[in-house]
Amino acid sequence: MKRRTFVRTAALSAFGLSLKPGIAPFAFLHTTGVQQWLRSLVAATSARRRSGALVAAESFRELTNSLNTYFSKRGYEADHSEFYFYNEQESCCFYALKLQHSAAGLSDVLVPVLSRSTDGAWQHVNTITGYQLEALAVAAKALAEHPTPLQQLLLPGNKRGSIPAHIGFSSEQADVAISTRLQGGKAETSIAISDKGQVIFNRTFASRHCLTFTTA
Repeated sequence: MKRRTFVRTAALSAFGLSLKPGIAPFAFLHTTGVQQWLRSLVAATSARRRSGALVAAESFRELTNSLNTYFSKRGYEADHSEFYFYNEQESCCFYALKLQHSAAGLSDVLVPVLSRSTDGAWQHVNTITGYQLEALAVAAKALAEHPTPLQQLLLPGNKRGSIPAHIGFSSEQADVAISTRLQGGKAETSIAISDKGQVIFNRTFASRHCLTFTTA
């Protein structure tokens, strides 16, 4: 009998993944390239890497500790103590939480996004899933010559936008909608980016974020 490892797709939705009809009830992410997608997004958006220990705000430490505890119960652990800050005041940042199942050779990543309010307190505004991270890396490559800095297009802004978290997010200059359809062990992801109501990027592609389904 094959080894069976499952993660409920309902949990994926809770992490911010928009799942369309046609999905199987149970699946596990069999991921390749998640670290490369993260590196690509960091490079394209010029996010600045530094240690969370250098952030003086107590609310930052409390928030990240709370998030790490929450996601650790679901198998995700902070990859390093490094955070990636962006915008002029560095009032937004993100970091990676990694899920590693060495016995099955499976891995996944979640990317919590935090923002600092005007009173200096940090808050959790979004969590980017592996599927969304892949889509953002695809968009970053395609929009490399776009006149608007990609940081303003591809990373969540300071405030929660009009787009529900399970569908996408609002960046500083755009609305980003990402959805994934899972069926038959394959995933198809769609991403659409609109700037002031005009679609500047729209693509559907076969995700490398493969799903392995098990049977009796």
